[in-house]
Amino acid sequence: MQLFEEGALFRAVLPECKDRVHGELCHTVTATGRLSSQSPNLQNIPREEDLRRLIVSRFGRREGRMIEADYSQLEVVVLAALSRDARMLQELHEKVDFHCLRVSLMTKEPYEDVVRKAKREKDPHYIQLRQQAKTFSFQRQYGAGIATIATTTGLTEQEVERLITAEEQHYRDLGRYYRLVMDCVEAGADRLLRLRTLDAATWSPALRRMILLTEPLHYFVVPTGSKFDFAKDKKSIPRLKNYPVQGLAGEIVQIMCGRIVRRFYERDNYGGKAFLVNTVHDCVWIDAHASVAEEVMHDVSDIMSSTTKVMSSLWPDMKLDVPFKAEVHIGPSLGEFAR
Repeated sequence: MQLFEEGALFRAVLPECKDRVHGELCHTVTATGRLSSQSPNLQNIPREEDLRRLIVSRFGRREGRMIEADYSQLEVVVLAALSRDARMLQELHEKVDFHCLRVSLMTKEPYEDVVRKAKREKDPHYIQLRQQAKTFSFQRQYGAGIATIATTTGLTEQEVERLITAEEQHYRDLGRYYRLVMDCVEAGADRLLRLRTLDAATWSPALRRMILLTEPLHYFVVPTGSKFDFAKDKKSIPRLKNYPVQGLAGEIVQIMCGRIVRRFYERDNYGGKAFLVNTVHDCVWIDAHASVAEEVMHDVSDIMSSTTKVMSSLWPDMKLDVPFKAEVHIGPSLGEFAR
């Protein structure tokens, strides 16, 4: 049953809006450098399909299309790029389903059997196990403890502990990378890198000395040069693990969104028939007329899939040899995507 006509919900919450909501994207609010949203927060729209069906194209349901272009497993890709974990890099190139892989680690079943049961045979038990593994992955990435992960996944604390141990044994290079982050923060970051960067600049020796004396000591620097300052929470292991990955992922999204914006400028918003409307973490939302929707999807997919090439051209020393996969979905509303 449809409780609200199109636009009625937003009009109830924001009386001054007739049929469109204009939120704000903030560049300097999050600790990781990722974009956030406010007035209202359009990055926190519930995933319930009934609610998302209210968000439709300005061209109407018949002639308009909503498009979502989303990076697949972006944070896993970025973690692999930063850590250089050999097994994770190999699995990315082999297009492994990481959630099914974790089920395999949990149940000791062959990975291929889990994929068959969860994705091809649609076995409800294995679908649930895969969802638990997915939740486990996100909770771990954001630094949740064993008790929290057990509560959110429905696994026992003993099962969570066993899965953490199995994952650490599976990705042995991750531990080395995390120790590197903690050592850099504890030692005042990579002083040689700072000196090398400053010496290459056309700054006076006095200015170089001043910068070395005044910049924060307890930080970790990612290959783009972005620095994550842990002076106030250098003992927070979850943040030390999470912030550089989240931050570099956010930086990549913003760079590639810039490329998409330029394409829209070049095409004059596809003759006034397609508009960028929002970015939500790792994805972009687009409002397009049906007559240009396929062209827009093709262009956006091409741009997002060129991430490795773009980032490598900007930072040749980054060694960003990981695949960035973009998935593009289309439908009459944000709650009715064809997948």
